[in-house]
Amino acid sequence: MRLAKYFLLSLLVMTTNIRFAEASTSNAGLQYLRIPVFARAEGVGGAFAALAEGPSSLFYNPAGPTLENRKNFYLAAAHADWMMDTRKTSAVFLFPAHLLSKIHLKALSIDYFAVDKLYNYDEVGTQLGSMTYYDLAVGLNFGSIGEKITVGYTAKFLFENIADYTGYGFTADAGVLYPLTKRIRLGASVLNLGAFFLDGNSIKLPLRIRAGAAVFAHERVTIVADFEQNTSGSGIHLGAEVATSEEFTVRGGWNNTPGGSAYTLGVGFNSLPAEDSAWERQTYVNYAMSAGGTFNKTFHKIDAGILFNPF
Repeated sequence: MRLAKYFLLSLLVMTTNIRFAEASTSNAGLQYLRIPVFARAEGVGGAFAALAEGPSSLFYNPAGPTLENRKNFYLAAAHADWMMDTRKTSAVFLFPAHLLSKIHLKALSIDYFAVDKLYNYDEVGTQLGSMTYYDLAVGLNFGSIGEKITVGYTAKFLFENIADYTGYGFTADAGVLYPLTKRIRLGASVLNLGAFFLDGNSIKLPLRIRAGAAVFAHERVTIVADFEQNTSGSGIHLGAEVATSEEFTVRGGWNNTPGGSAYTLGVGFNSLPAEDSAWERQTYVNYAMSAGGTFNKTFHKIDAGILFNPF
């Protein structure tokens, strides 16, 4: 009972924080932090606060890597081309639970965002040449498991370069997971709490809150739902995934945000575990597409990973 009260109190505190922040962060920068790239989560409409499994979990609920209590290493990378010659690439390295248990370190993440074909112009409109614009975020994920509640957080260092200007900052993500029953799990997270400075000026970060539920209706069927509040407004995310076999999974979802509604579709493939070499290994590939939304366009996302144990 005390744990349940703690979980509800955490939700209340996070909700209060986000509503307080909304009044002062309507012009938040570093929007690339909100761009999703990992395909499994996007395949189910972005409803991943409670499902929170694999590398996708770091970008929806940082308690995920701790809950999995994995025995193997997991290296994954994802990529997405976005609007107007922008692109984002992310990489995640998940550690076995026992490896760094004394310091509770669970994962390392790297995000890289770049804008291509960006040019300088003089006052009369003459093109002077190209200029650089990129962002980098490096994060360390930590967590611990209580009697029932799992808590996780990610600390990130942020760097930005725009032409002759550079920016630095720090941000933190925090999340909790709580098994309501054997088949229902609740999750909540606050993302992008921190400070950033560009050329000496303070830039507000795109603060977000997510709360959701995952229903494991069958050993091969999972239904998920999330509520999200951010600096643009609120939205809902719904989705499901069905494992048609041990190697293949299909996904579908829908979300409705301040920018409009969108539907998503996705598939996932994983090889069967291989033990015919010096170390165990298993590979994963996920693809997702989304159509509609803020830009009324279709976006494609793909990620790949390998789970291995060299010991």
